[in-house]
Amino acid sequence: MAVIVLVIVVAAALYIVYTRTNTDLVSKDNLCEKAWEDLDEQLERRSALIPKLIEGTVPQNDEQAEALSYLGRMQAAVTSATTPESKMSASAELTSVLNSVLPSLEMQPELKEELDDIDAKLTYARASYNECVYNYNQAIITLPESLIARGRFLARQSFDAVGDTARQQLTS
Repeated sequence: MAVIVLVIVVAAALYIVYTRTNTDLVSKDNLCEKAWEDLDEQLERRSALIPKLIEGTVPQNDEQAEALSYLGRMQAAVTSATTPESKMSASAELTSVLNSVLPSLEMQPELKEELDDIDAKLTYARASYNECVYNYNQAIITLPESLIARGRFLARQSFDAVGDTARQQLTS
C-alpha cells in the first residue's frame, strides 16, 4: 500500500513539475514573440519615415543622390523582409546607410526629431527583445526545462545593435 501511495505522490509531483515547466517555457516563448512584435513595429515606423526623408531632401551631389537611392532600396528591403533575421539584416544595412548619409543632409527639424525618437525606441525595443531571448534560451538549456524543451522549443537569435548609437551621436 505504501508503494502505491509513493508512486502516486511521485507521479503527481512529476506532473506538477512538467506542467509548471511547460507553462514557463510557453510564457517565455510568448514574451519573445511580443518583444519581436514591438521591435518590428519600430523597424516599420523607421522604414515608413524614409520616403519622407528622401522626398524632403535635395541631393547636393551625385554621391548624395546615389545614397538616397540606396536608402530607398534598403527601406524596401526592410519592408519586404519576411523573417526576423532577414528584417534585421536589412535594417542593419539601412542603419549603416543612414549613418553615412544623414550627417551631410539638410533635414527638416521635425523629421530629425521623429527619427531620433524612433531610433531611441528602436534601441530600447532591441534590448528588450534580446533580454527576452537570453532568458528563453537559458531556460531551454537548463534542467528541468531542457527535458521538456527538446524538439518543441528552439533557440532564438538575438540581434546586436548596428550603429544606432553612432548615428545618434552623429546627428545630435
